[in-house]
Amino acid sequence: KTDGKGTDTAGKHLKTTSGWYNGDSDYKPGLDTYGFAALPAGYANGSSVGYVGKNTDFWTATPDESFSRFSYGAYSRELKYSIDGLIEYGNFNYHGLSVRCVKD
Repeated sequence: KTDGKGTDTAGKHLKTTSGWYNGDSDYKPGLDTYGFAALPAGYANGSSVGYVGKNTDFWTATPDESFSRFSYGAYSRELKYSIDGLIEYGNFNYHGLSVRCVKD
């Protein structure tokens, strides 16, 4: 999703400079501009783990209202090896995504 607020380049500034899949021409290296050091942890869905090395998904604290009939959805953000952007989408809470704690 590109919304003109920096999401089209946020990924490259948050990803680590190494550790991401770089086996094809789609590879977009990370810069780790802010020291966030996002690693490509992938995600879990039940006993299945996917996209380790290629993607990482983080939970947000914001509920996704489109999941309201289920009462267990929230927004997440995804970083991919192949894009410079940051993707936002709704996700089910039972998926295993990364969490980044920020000290106040």
